[in-house]
Amino acid sequence: MFRKIYLTLLSIILLVITFGTSTYAWVTISTTNRVDALGINATLGNRLEISIDGTNYFNELSGEMIMNQIKKVRFTDVTSFDGINFEKNIQHQVKEAVVNEDYIEMALYFRTSSQYRNVYLIDNVSESADYLVPPKDGTYVISKGIEFKAKFRFLYDVNEYIEAGETKTFYAKDAMRIAFIEEKVDDILDARREDELIKYIYDPSEEEHRGYGKEYGSLYYYNLLKDENLEIPTEIPETRYSLSTFANYNPNVALNDNSKIMTLITTDKTDEYDRTYYEGKVTIRIWLEGWDADMFDGVFRDNLKIQLMFKLGKEEIK
Repeated sequence: MFRKIYLTLLSIILLVITFGTSTYAWVTISTTNRVDALGINATLGNRLEISIDGTNYFNELSGEMIMNQIKKVRFTDVTSFDGINFEKNIQHQVKEAVVNEDYIEMALYFRTSSQYRNVYLIDNVSESADYLVPPKDGTYVISKGIEFKAKFRFLYDVNEYIEAGETKTFYAKDAMRIAFIEEKVDDILDARREDELIKYIYDPSEEEHRGYGKEYGSLYYYNLLKDENLEIPTEIPETRYSLSTFANYNPNVALNDNSKIMTLITTDKTDEYDRTYYEGKVTIRIWLEGWDADMFDGVFRDNLKIQLMFKLGKEEIK
């Protein structure tokens, strides 16, 4: 259950498109068996610019620049209670998971001179996405799936058993987690306290009943396989299972903060039209959650495609 899955980043693409007063951004990751290429691009307008160091902003970041941040990554099944600290080998000797070896971590800086200062993750289309021809728009975590033959009869879900010898397709996408950790950009200009910054874990499968620390699923099977009695955790991390929705009367007005990842702060910088820049920083971490009910051995051989779609907006006035 604790073997390694090798991550290939075929591409990481960040696109910025302005539709009227809305700005959208995509981060795309495709995974197979080895690292091939990376890239981040911004096109069709520069109201949202991107940086990996907070100093040099571009409409396009080369793959080499991104590789210097991510380096060589291979997914293992790790666990995190807060999206900041990660551990592995939880069933025996606990070890600290290694950044960008056992899970992905990347920091991105955003800036804009538009009137909208909140950045949201939007539009999870995972359920309807086709792995071979993934959609251009929307957030998704999709995978090919791996057929897995059960060695034992085990409790797969509430009141649902899989029989010994039965073959079922399992998906790495169902055990993925994404953490968004907002960071302070400048200690002088950014007067917010640490507890005011946004920090949360998102389960892109949006299936809470098959989430963290369930007695059925992978834990049930693991205990049969290893003849152990590994118990579920007594505390469950706060996890979000849905994204923000927006008003029909104004697509830039968020009805809730479910997936707000940051608020861009005022700076003393201006663009070429003397408009104030608003800046923000977020650390994104992506991992296979070892305590997920779908963290079966077979998913280590699965292939993943991940796309994150962001939008600038504002909160609804209440």
